[in-house]
Amino acid sequence: MVRSMEELLRGTVGAGAQLHIELEEGLSSVCTDEHQLENALLNLVINARDAVAVGGRLRVRSQLLTLAAQKDGLAPSDYVRLSVEDNGCGMAQDVIDRAFDPFFTTKPAGQGTGLGLSMVYGFIKQAGGHVQIKSHAGQGTQVHLLLPCAMTTA
Repeated sequence: MVRSMEELLRGTVGAGAQLHIELEEGLSSVCTDEHQLENALLNLVINARDAVAVGGRLRVRSQLLTLAAQKDGLAPSDYVRLSVEDNGCGMAQDVIDRAFDPFFTTKPAGQGTGLGLSMVYGFIKQAGGHVQIKSHAGQGTQVHLLLPCAMTTA
């Protein structure tokens, strides 16, 4: 799915920043609404683009993550972790704490609705997954979406 969005993501980032896409081969599929997942990824890339200075770096990557024990409300199982990372301005802990609140934004008036991360959070929870933000002011941000792998039948 990410590969099919590559042109859109690169156009969204524009020439002012570098976008690296690193996708693990042979990942299991996830059972979720593809359009909502695309929208979530696009929202995260837009936020990352807006956080970096000219010449900044963004990375979208996917990988398999196996949880051996329950963590963050997720059952032990296999998950696809889809991450968007940037080397931008980062977020202080008080901003991270409110990042998923509807209508919360750090952008100037008229430049953000504060709904992007709220919608990402709602979608991921509805899909049975988890979203995690790792960030420090001045050091960039990582947003990880964990989605349960689709069950295969024999």
